[in-house]
Amino acid sequence: MDLCNFKRPTPIQKYVLPALIRENKSFDLIGVAETGSGKTAAFLIPLINHLLKFGKENGGLNYVETGEHNKLHYTPSALILSPTMELTIQLYREVLKLTYRTPIVPAYVHGGKGNYDTQFEALK
Repeated sequence: MDLCNFKRPTPIQKYVLPALIRENKSFDLIGVAETGSGKTAAFLIPLINHLLKFGKENGGLNYVETGEHNKLHYTPSALILSPTMELTIQLYREVLKLTYRTPIVPAYVHGGKGNYDTQFEALK
């Protein structure tokens, strides 16, 4: 959290995080707040918590053993859709910060201008 410069939860995080981090609860949640209020972290932190907490089982990190030198091949465990390339890159940067020193390997693909070969290579 130091890397993200979090000191205390914002109002939306204060209400959303406890609700989304509960065990064995699955539900939809709509949060409305101003730009810069911490909405991104409010949904990313519970998602990352779930992936780390539940591991391979129950929708956590997915991987398959390749048999090549005992390497693991990770498969997508979560998908975040965003309406613009700029927001996609912003989300990716936040995920990078929040998953630092975890086994989670974020990647992104966006439409529009860009090198698709490089993007698809990052997904492998």
